[in-house]
Amino acid sequence: MLAGMERLRRLRELPDDPPPRFRVRRAAARRVVEAALAEGRDTLHGDELAEILAAYGVPVVPSAVVASREEALRAARRVGFPLVMKVHSDRVLHKSDRGGVLVDLRNREEVLDAYDRLEERFIEEDPAMRVLVQAMRSEGVETFIGVASDPLLGRMLAFGLGGIHVEILKDVVFRMHPLTASGAREMVGAVRGRALFEGARGKPPVDEEQLAEVLLRISQLVTDVPELAELDLNPFLAGYRGAGSCALDMRARVAPGGGC
Repeated sequence: MLAGMERLRRLRELPDDPPPRFRVRRAAARRVVEAALAEGRDTLHGDELAEILAAYGVPVVPSAVVASREEALRAARRVGFPLVMKVHSDRVLHKSDRGGVLVDLRNREEVLDAYDRLEERFIEEDPAMRVLVQAMRSEGVETFIGVASDPLLGRMLAFGLGGIHVEILKDVVFRMHPLTASGAREMVGAVRGRALFEGARGKPPVDEEQLAEVLLRISQLVTDVPELAELDLNPFLAGYRGAGSCALDMRARVAPGGGC
């Protein structure tokens, strides 16, 4: 209890500069969320969430959801090689552990083989499964950006090292919503493994200001669309020198009023 009170005190003592406002397409994002709630769903499909993030200027890796081998080939031509293919289903959890993610596909034959393998593995579990065709991105540092609710502090934003590092290293920083400009920069700088952002082992640095801006855009999204109860961008690839930064995988839960 005392630790929680001290945490709350530190968060409230951060500089109180007003959060910035970006030009966004709020109505487009709200339409997506309201349509999902009207259908009785509490989760958003990947393409729906990609539409919301695009409306708020958060870069998302080029991708397409397909339902046939022919659609997969057309999507591959649009997305470009190399690419990744993933099973697209709300019923399939822990996709990577179960062979639901196939990477570094480089030609037509590999795309067709990947589609067939995913269908063979998961069609019985979910007859309505589809396949996500996604451009392959790897040049950068995998980070985690999230939105959650804390029983004591309310809506929170999270940032840290992403990918498998979230569960193993737990190098994640939390701040209260709405996020200020100084708070966003402080979050990026507070990660214990931030040496990776500065260019560890001969790698170029990432654009830390861009990371802070993405956090601020997510904070504005939570303000404008409070029904967005939870959000995980894991990983959000922080491209070296900012080039190629984008969300590679994402999920969200929606609820009337945000579910707080």
